[in-house]
Parts: sequence; structure tokens; C-alpha cells
Amino acid sequence: MPEFYIDSAETESTSASLQSKFHDLVNTINMAKSDVDALIANGYKTPAAEQKFGPYFAEFHQGVQKVLEGLDGISQYVKAVGTAFEGTDTELAKNF
Repeated sequence: MPEFYIDSAETESTSASLQSKFHDLVNTINMAKSDVDALIANGYKTPAAEQKFGPYFAEFHQGVQKVLEGLDGISQYVKAVGTAFEGTDTELAKNF
């Protein structure tokens, strides 16, 4: 039979750390997008910028957003694992 060991303090800590990194990354990528949008609007107005670079960066930004959503989901999952196992243990202890 498999063994299970869940440290709910560790899962909570890891989840909080991932959430913090998630928010930092969201802010960073949004600032980068703002910088690139301003560059295209004010300092890099060429046919190539409009036809290739702008759409390329937009696609990149969408991809990063999906990665960030994945990181957020992982953080929520890790927290849920700790909470669920702690809750199960508490409920089982009530039977004694």
C-alpha cells in the first residue's frame, strides 16, 4: 500500500510563494507589454513593426498569459492538497 505524507504548512508556504511569483510575473509582463506598445506607437513605426513585430509580441504575450494561468492553477492545486488532507485527517480523528 502506498504511503502518504502531506505537510500542510509546507503546501501552504509553497502555494503562497507561487502566488507571489505569479503576481510579480503578471506585473512584469504587463509592464513589458506597455513598453512594447509605446515603442510601436511612438518609436518604431515601420511596416515591419506593424505587420510582424507587433503581432509577434501580441502572440508572445498571449502565450505568457497562458503560462501564468498555469502557474496560478498549480499554486491553487498545491494549497488544495494541503487543505484537503488536513481536513480529512481532522474528520477521521473525530471518529475516535
